[in-house]
Order: sequence, then C-alpha cells, then structure tokens
Amino acid sequence: MALDPNWSAPQHLSFAGSGVQHVAIAAMDGVVHLVWTRDRTIFHASLAGGEWSPAARVATGDRPALAASDAGSLVCAYTNVFLGNREVYVVTWDGARWSLPQPVSHTTGGSYDPSVCLGSDGIIHLAWADTTPGESWIYYAARRNGAWTNAPVPNGRGSRPSIAANGGEVNVAWQDRSPATGRYDVLAAARHDGEWTLPNLISDAPEVHSLFPRIASSTRGHCHLIWQEERDQVYVIRHADHWPLGWTAPVDVSDPAVDARLAHALPNRYGLFQFIWLEGALLKHRVRPGEPNAAWWEPELACDECGDVSDLAATLSPGDGQLHVVFGRFAANGARDLFYTRRKAIERKKTFLPQISN
Repeated sequence: MALDPNWSAPQHLSFAGSGVQHVAIAAMDGVVHLVWTRDRTIFHASLAGGEWSPAARVATGDRPALAASDAGSLVCAYTNVFLGNREVYVVTWDGARWSLPQPVSHTTGGSYDPSVCLGSDGIIHLAWADTTPGESWIYYAARRNGAWTNAPVPNGRGSRPSIAANGGEVNVAWQDRSPATGRYDVLAAARHDGEWTLPNLISDAPEVHSLFPRIASSTRGHCHLIWQEERDQVYVIRHADHWPLGWTAPVDVSDPAVDARLAHALPNRYGLFQFIWLEGALLKHRVRPGEPNAAWWEPELACDECGDVSDLAATLSPGDGQLHVVFGRFAANGARDLFYTRRKAIERKKTFLPQISN
C-alpha cells in the first residue's frame, strides 16, 4: 500500500522537548491546540497560519484530555495529586491564557483517566475512573450554570472511559474486567433527560481482552464506537454503531493479521466518521458514513514509519475539515519525541442522477 498523497510528511515538534507523554489535540476557530505532559507538567502550543507557537506551561499534572466547540470554547481536563489524593481538574482557555485550575472530582478515592467533551449547548461533560466505591467505577460530571455536579454512572464499574455528547444526549463507553472470565469487555451507556440507561455489553468476544474504547457522536445523532480486541496474539480494531434498536454487531476495521492499536473516531462536517489507528508500523485511516449499514471506504496509509509510536491523538478542524494527528515516537535515547501530520479535508462524494429524455 502506497502512502496516500493527501497526508503530509510527519513533522518533528522539537519545541515539545524529549520525554513527551499523554498527548491531546483539539481545533477551533482555525487554530489547532496541542497539550502534552513532560516531567509531570502539562504544556500547551497552538498551530495558526502554518506556524506553531512556543510551548507554554499550563499546570502541574498528567493525563490531559482536550475538547473544543464550534462556539470557541476550549477546555483541558487532567489529574493531579493534591494532599495525597489524585483528583480531576479542569482549566479553560480564553484565547490568550489558561484559567486557574478548578477541582471537579471531589472524591475520597483516586480519580484517573479523564475524558472530556463539549456539547452543542456549550455544557462541559466529563467522565473518569474513580476508586471511591472501593473498586474502579465510572464517574460523570457536568458544568451547568457555572456549577459542577458529579456522580457515579449507575452500574458503571470499569476504567478507561470515553465520552461524547450531542444535544441532550451523553454517551459514555468504558472497559471492565469480567468476573467470570477475567477478560476485559467494552460497555456503553447513554444519558437522556438526566437518566442513564443500563450499560450495554458491546464487545462480543468474552474469552479475549477488548480494550481502550473511543466513542464519538455527530450533530446528526449518529454514535460510533471503536476499540482494540485481542485475537490470535494480536489486537484487531473493532467497530459498532448505535441506532434506535440498539448497538450493531461488531465488525473488523483493521487487518486482522496485523497488530493494531491506539484507535480514534471523529465525525466530520459532512456526517462522515473518520477513524485513525496504528497497524504494525503503519498509521492507517478509514472513513465510514454515519448512516446504518453504510459501506466502509478503503483504508489509507498515512505514515509507514510508525512502528515505535506510543501515544496518538487526533482532531478535525470544524472550519476546513482537515484531520490533525500527533503521536509520540521513541527517540534513540529511549525518550519520546512528538510528531505531527495532517490530512486534507475529505471531499463529499457526489451522486449523479441519470438524465432521462423522451
């Protein structure tokens, strides 16, 4: 498979320094925002007019998650240890500087792996894993009218949550270890009008691990989920989407003969979903329309020298539709450096109707 000409060559972001971890990326108002962790400190840089800004310190902490809205809001959630307990914090960007950190979790247990999104109504939605109940449980928080509220998701035992919101609906996916098999499954639940549905078991392979779900929803109400699933000593990228009658049966997205990881799902301005993942030493990209039973487009090759990638994050520019991808790659000294690549906007396929004449 040849490199796709719509992708740029990877650019080394030397301003990030060496030893980069936990990258996150989001775009709004024609600007791409990037955050990462180095030495338990979160840094920020932005790309505008083809030029990256210098790196600037955001806060002390790790595991940053980043979200932006078309209305111009940008929020970063992360964790930090305070008085011996790990908590979730949030900072917001005003266009020039970051706000002071706001504590969100306020729990007695440890809070881990935050995921954040902004609803079309501007509400900030957060999910994270929390040990307050005595085992890892998924918590949900939202900021409405300037105040944060949080509570555990009912029956939401698990870890590694991913959250998406569209209008009044919030969707959360996570992984949980089955008591019967000891293997991880992927589950999801939705929140409508303040009430949570029962969790749905999405993965269909109980004898193997299903890990690291990523959920995404579009303004058209389409909800798609992607994760990595163990098979024959490699991981395969799997996909399911949700409709009024429930979740569809999972299907393979990646080549099942090659180890694949670090998958992300993103809805674009045309209602198409774009998926990016690492497959062996290759960075792959694929598109699927949001509608049910839609046909997958053929995979693209974005990068063919990514065998040492450790972290991966992606975002779509709402204005021009470009896909921006950052990833950490191990350097010769064993530390991780940061790289950036982008794809031109997907062109909407046109349908030509035959002309009938008498």
